[in-house]
Amino acid sequence: MENKWTSIIILIILVIVLLCLFRRSEAYKPGPHKTRGSDEATPPPCGCVFDIDDTLTCGNPANVVRMCKENGCVIGLNTARNLPWAHDVPLKEQGFPRNVLNSEDFVYNPAPSFENVVPTKVKGLQDFQHKWKINSPSRILFFDDSLSNIKGANAAGFKGVWCEKTSQQCGIGPEQEKITEEFFYK
Repeated sequence: MENKWTSIIILIILVIVLLCLFRRSEAYKPGPHKTRGSDEATPPPCGCVFDIDDTLTCGNPANVVRMCKENGCVIGLNTARNLPWAHDVPLKEQGFPRNVLNSEDFVYNPAPSFENVVPTKVKGLQDFQHKWKINSPSRILFFDDSLSNIKGANAAGFKGVWCEKTSQQCGIGPEQEKITEEFFYK
């Protein structure tokens, strides 16, 4: 009889552990979400899109990525690199979700030139907005170290966040975290 109760307790513990693991893996789902009582998916409320070089290759974006995920934003990459390659950046350690790690939301520039970087970045942001059906470009934060890319994004209605490279900072830091907090919490 004691063996039977031990087996039952072990089985219950195993079920609880599996449920916890399943729930953790489902914690962040980018994209449209179904609301209770509706069969229609609701578009995500916002997006956060990141440049790579001198935006993610230095600095610490983990807090910004966390805020974006907590607020239900979809997350993407938009780079001037000519290939969808970011193996030199610890994206997983920085908190980036699977859709970015699997290159599903990774915009790159197949024929980079000085003249086409800004238009390619803006088109990538517009494609990202349409793919995820985000209702306004002003609901998409775009992090980049290039002021011309930020100006282009802002002119198209997106919320550009400049990751200015200075002697004290490179990439995403406290200033960009503050801008992100204001975007979500004010």
